[in-house]
Formats: sequence, C-alpha cells, structure tokens
Amino acid sequence: MGEEKILVAGHLSLDRIKTPDREEDQVPGGAALYTSVAASVYGGTTGLLTTCCSDFPKEVLQRIEGLGIDVSEVLAVLGRQRRSFMEYSEQFERVTHSHARKIWYEKTLEQTPRHLPRKEYTVLVLPPMIPSVQLEYAKWAKKRGMRVCVDTSEYFAQKDGESLRQVLSWCDVFLPSDVELDLLWPGCGESTDSLTDRLAATSITAAVIKRAEQGADIYDFQSRTAYRIGIRHTLVKDATGAGDTFNGGFLSAWCRTGDWKSSGAYGAALASLCIESFGFEGVAGRKRSEVEMLAGQIPVEEWGF
Repeated sequence: MGEEKILVAGHLSLDRIKTPDREEDQVPGGAALYTSVAASVYGGTTGLLTTCCSDFPKEVLQRIEGLGIDVSEVLAVLGRQRRSFMEYSEQFERVTHSHARKIWYEKTLEQTPRHLPRKEYTVLVLPPMIPSVQLEYAKWAKKRGMRVCVDTSEYFAQKDGESLRQVLSWCDVFLPSDVELDLLWPGCGESTDSLTDRLAATSITAAVIKRAEQGADIYDFQSRTAYRIGIRHTLVKDATGAGDTFNGGFLSAWCRTGDWKSSGAYGAALASLCIESFGFEGVAGRKRSEVEMLAGQIPVEEWGF
C-alpha cells in the first residue's frame, strides 16, 4: 500500500490501576499513548496529536519520542492531567470507577484535542474520545483524502451513540468491542447476518470487532471475507491498553500491507505483550521481527459471508 504516515489523535491520562496482585498510581496511559506506541513498533511514520498538562511526566514524552513517535503535535494546556481508575477482578474483568465521577468527564471535555496537525499524514486513527469531536476530525481527514480508523468505548457508545453512528459515515475501519456494538445497535450481535447487515449499511470498509479473551473478528465488506483472530495465551499482569495496543499494531501493519489476516495476528501478538506488563512498557521498544514471530502462534480462521 506504500508509505503511509499514521496520526493518532486522542487522550493521555494518568491511571490508577488495581489488579488482584498489585496496585499502582500515576501510571502514564490514555488510549492515544497505547495506540501510538503500538503503531510505532512496525516502523514508518507515527505521530501523536494530543493535549498534555504540566503534571504529565515529561520523561514519558521523551521516551516515546525516542521510539520514533513524532510528538510535535502534543499541545501543552493548563490544569492537571485527567485521572482514571481501573480495577480488575481475578478474571480480569474491568470496572472503570472514574467514569462515575464528574471530574473525570469535566477533564475529558477540557483535554479533548481539537487542534489540527501542522504536518501531512495519510491515515488518521481516532481512539476513544467524545464522538462529536471524532466526527469533526473524521470529516476533516476524509476531505483531505486520508483513511480514517475509529475506536470507541462503552462509556462514549452509551453517552452519545447518535454522534458515533454519524462518525461511521466518514470512517474506513471501525474497531469496536462486541459490547460497544450492542450499545450502538441492541441485538445486532445475536447473529452474524444481522451484524454484517447492520455494519454493511454504514460507509465503512471493514469492521474489527474485539471480543476480549475470544480474540477479534475482522469483516472485510469489499471482499465479503471474514477472519477470526485468536489470542496468544500468556500470564496477564495488567489488561489496561490491550485493545488500544491491538488497534495500533493491527492498523500499522494493515495500512502498509493491505493484509487483514496477517495484520490481525500481528495486532493480537502485540496485545499479548502489552498485558504481560504494567503500563505501555511491555510494548515500547519491541522489535517488529519479534512481534511477527509471535504472530505465527496466533490461530486464524477465514470464511466468506
């Protein structure tokens, strides 16, 4: 597919993460951080467009710049960085306590990026953030001939599903979880036919549906081919950012190769490295060749629909 330049536009945060074995505070995170770090592993150009407060560790930005990520689109803003609090059960089911707190949403509104990049990119990746802002970014990017890839969260799918559905008219690849899909279109996941009919009615080229420990399903609506991407079993230490890491890895491979199958396995392998460590360091600095070797362990099924 040629030389692609990926821009990830979204949030940074400082996370409190509680697992059955460990609790850490002030862990640098945010979907944009995990996604951009994962995308950088493949090589090529990756830029990060976000906002950053003075209490977000400068060494983190220096660290990711050292990974080859262009941080020139990171905008310094006043205030304190948004805090999130995620708690995991023994089965690593997550409760995001911060979503119930008014201050979390206020900080989300305050720190949602709205500025435009000064450099040229060919692919825009929009991790979870306010859908109405995703819509504006998607419209801007499509009018410039960019490919647009969109993820969301249960919180935003529930809060503003209408705007999120509008985003899909300006989106090439949609990467929701199965739970988020059901929030957007209740019952659409009950059968493959209803799912594919609903998604095919939008303007998207492909849907990548993440199913946690069951892997992910990729639906290519142009070839009418689907792929079930399995997982690499490993010891989970922290599941934070796994979906974002999958997205960054998958999209960085796909937009340069056009191969859904191998790109899905590559994203799954990278996500497995993410959950083996706390924070983004499990992925930072990995070699593409290492990830591709692990991708060979990922089972993949293919069928027509």
